[in-house]
Amino acid sequence: MQAYNDFSACSRLLPGNPQTTFYQAYALDMAGRKEAAAREYSAYIKAINYASNKYSQYAYKRLKEWNYIE
Repeated sequence: MQAYNDFSACSRLLPGNPQTTFYQAYALDMAGRKEAAAREYSAYIKAINYASNKYSQYAYKRLKEWNYIE
């Protein structure tokens, strides 16, 4: 959870960077906080306007595994 807190601080200092949102999601994911991670992964995908990259593909894969999307 320390990583999540650090990325949250980064997000406050440098707002608008979608990559920070991805890393917040990933930190929550690794901490086993699935619902919170799903919200952040979803926010990341929307923030990058659904563009495809290795991070959005990972986020999409996790959301699909957790049945948040079909």
